[in-house]
Amino acid sequence: MHSNLLPGLTSAATLLGLAQGQSQPYHDWAKAYEAAEALVSPWTTEQQANISVRYGTAPGFVPFEPSDGPTGVSGGQGVSGWVGGQTIASSWNRTLLADHYGRMAVEFREKGYNMLLGPSTGPLGRSPLGSKLWEGLGSDPYLNGKLFGVSVAAIQEQNMISCGKHYLANEQETNRTSYGSDDPAMRTSSNLDDRTLHELYLWPWIDGVANGMGSVMCVMNRVNGIIGCENDHIMNGVLKNETGFKGFIVPDVTAPLDKTAGLNGGLDWNSGYSLSQLMAAVNNGSISESVVNDHALRIVATQLNLLLPPEEYASTDETTDLNVRDAGSKDFIRRAGSEAIVLLKNKNGTLPLKSPKSLGIFGKDAANLATGPTPQSDFSNFAGDTYDGHLITGGGSYSPAPYVVSPLDALTARAAEGQGFGYKYILSDNWTVTPPESTGEGFFQTSGVSVSEYASESEHCLVFINAFGKEGSDRRTLADETGDKLVNDVADYCSSTIVVMNNAGVRLVDAWIDHENVTAVLNAGALGQESGHAIADVLFGDVNPSAKLVYTIAKSEDDYNGQICACCECDYTEGLYIDYRHFDQAEIEPRFEFGFGLSYTTFSHSNLTITPTTDTTTLAAYATGNVTEGGPSDLFDQILTITASVSNTDDIAGAEIAQLYLSFPDAAKAPIRQLRGFEKVYLEPGVTKTVTFPIQRRDLSIWDEEEQGWKIVGGDYGVLLGKSSRDFTAEGSIEISTFR
Repeated sequence: MHSNLLPGLTSAATLLGLAQGQSQPYHDWAKAYEAAEALVSPWTTEQQANISVRYGTAPGFVPFEPSDGPTGVSGGQGVSGWVGGQTIASSWNRTLLADHYGRMAVEFREKGYNMLLGPSTGPLGRSPLGSKLWEGLGSDPYLNGKLFGVSVAAIQEQNMISCGKHYLANEQETNRTSYGSDDPAMRTSSNLDDRTLHELYLWPWIDGVANGMGSVMCVMNRVNGIIGCENDHIMNGVLKNETGFKGFIVPDVTAPLDKTAGLNGGLDWNSGYSLSQLMAAVNNGSISESVVNDHALRIVATQLNLLLPPEEYASTDETTDLNVRDAGSKDFIRRAGSEAIVLLKNKNGTLPLKSPKSLGIFGKDAANLATGPTPQSDFSNFAGDTYDGHLITGGGSYSPAPYVVSPLDALTARAAEGQGFGYKYILSDNWTVTPPESTGEGFFQTSGVSVSEYASESEHCLVFINAFGKEGSDRRTLADETGDKLVNDVADYCSSTIVVMNNAGVRLVDAWIDHENVTAVLNAGALGQESGHAIADVLFGDVNPSAKLVYTIAKSEDDYNGQICACCECDYTEGLYIDYRHFDQAEIEPRFEFGFGLSYTTFSHSNLTITPTTDTTTLAAYATGNVTEGGPSDLFDQILTITASVSNTDDIAGAEIAQLYLSFPDAAKAPIRQLRGFEKVYLEPGVTKTVTFPIQRRDLSIWDEEEQGWKIVGGDYGVLLGKSSRDFTAEGSIEISTFR
């Protein structure tokens, strides 16, 4: 930190705190803005402008210290390697995500940073080939938003600023920026209608704003023809005015090109201008003093609202080698990882493994090979469809990890503990399948190691494959032929073949899923530093899997509709119909649907009850309340309470995720079904609990493009309770009448 300025800021902050009868952080935007006004108003225009310049100071103001890394402190030493966003989202556990991001935020704070560039809500998932989807929180806006909101709140509870990423419609890496060119037309333009913008891509951001999010990172790509970090409509019009966002906007790298347009369009900090360049734009009238003042107020108010006084944070210059890993972090990461593993197949109860005698271990993903423990940073080049070793994270923003526990490490530890099994391994995806001709005779005869030999000699065969995705270059396939062949080669010789996929996004399985000897499949994602232990915990039944897919796994890549666009106009002609919404609308049978996931126990649902909490026969069609954080205040009014009973019908304790979907009246022209509630409940054998789904006005609304407002369309609303987006256990309906 800039210690020479600390006394000035401490004094100013203390005086402001005394004046308000409250000390920093305020945790009250109105009081924070009042205090910010008192601090900023005596400044000259140049002083106000200076704090929107990176590392710029002003009387009584010290700049904040940001650090990137949605999976940990970027490039940091002595920090943890956390579970990837899309992976931990598969837990569907709000409490787990809050704990995860709260613990991560503590490491940032102890390193001297007070702004965490994360979590990532976008990309959402227009195309499964989008290579940064592993950072996000799933392909449904409702699920994504709920998890995004609690994660933002958890970070900021640690006296940190959460900077949500990436606003808005950053759905592919291809041509997201124009490397080596200042021509904006060389950047992809996400061209989408206003309803799609609001109901899909803006939806999770509303949850972030409603949870007090302090900062937002705008995108490098264009949105409807205008670079995201220069786009007045999406930054000022939508984010700041419509949703009532009180914080400040920062740019992603290389954005904007037109810095004046960026600052006028809503970009508050680090436009790329020096102070002299910024003041030249002010003096020639290109940027008004009121714009400069607004930027300064937003930056100062956010700090006063969320951060401790600056002397409470360590200097980053002094923490480079400081170990800030909490003793309990590794155990938490292991537990979080195991809760995020989705069990896709379990034929004849293959899992959990029951006192196995011999295991065959196959595939490069089983061990730490080549280089590591995490991928090298490379923001522009394609780095392959798979990772040459055990995958614990995707690539980008320099994801840290102090070490990696691979599956082979974890299995070795269990074998060493005397659990009664031995193993053989082939740490390659492309090994000889059948034995070569033998050499020698008698005692000296040998035939060499082969997949068929090791597989046929093993009671169970564990095949580890992965799918890699990284910042800067989109994926080129959703399945690699070499990995598919390895699974089939092992399964041809092993009657109990268990496939474990560590994947940065969707990985197709149809090349082998119906093989009679493929008896179990785990979709393990990017599990962080304790990956191997988390996988072993599920394999051996120490953890009963409870995760569900946060995207759809198709039978064929051609079944998806959103594609990566070539340079440089990308028309979102699919509109609202991405992921399961598309599969439902197009009547395409997926291999594994959104929300799917098995357990080692069984559950039943019953007693679906729909109770209005207001008069649903005379509802105003439009939300018209004063704008608060998130939008019109009445947008968050509760309209319905829906309850159901969930029972554990087996003899093993476990957790079930009850999912609630709504179907809208035909006049709404909405997707066939949309997720509007989920609740994860842990149940001992034979126990029944009640789950509750509060339904807000927002959950029943569509975006009316003509009226530019959130509207409830009157008519019959279907209510579907289920275990996934296609497996429903109870149905009901309610009639809603509206007036203008």
